Parts: sequence; structure tokens; C-alpha cells
Amino acid sequence: EWDKTKNVKWKVALPAPGNSTPVVWGDKVFITQASELTKWPPKVPENYAGGASAGGHAVCEKRSVMCFDRADGKLL
Repeated sequence: EWDKTKNVKWKVALPAPGNSTPVVWGDKVFITQASELTKWPPKVPENYAGGASAGGHAVCEKRSVMCFDRADGKLL
């Protein structure tokens, strides 16, 4: 169980929005992110009826994977 402060060991600022669920593998945490965004935020479709996510299509020029030390959040 966690939220913005409960059971959080460390936080790190990302250079661009993260867009995946972090993967913990051994002593490492991996995240993916999109950068060099050319169409952000995604445009809400005209026929959007409401709900949890408006969907839409975002465009980025670069995708990357970042790896952090699980113990302290240091970028590896």
C-alpha cells in the first residue's frame, strides 16, 4: 500500500513524463519514458463521451529506458 508519502523510500524527477509501470528486477528499477514530444498532451477525440481516460494520440520522437538503484534511486 502506498500514496505520495506512505511507504515511499525515494522519489526522482524525470526529464520527461514517465509512461509505464515501473519494473523492479533485483536491485534495479526500470522505467520507460517518451521525450521530444511533438504532440503533447494528446488531443481529446471529438466524440469522447467521458470516463477515466480521454484516449487520444500522442507523438514522441524518442523513447528511452532509465534504470535506478532500488535502494536509493540513484540513476544507473
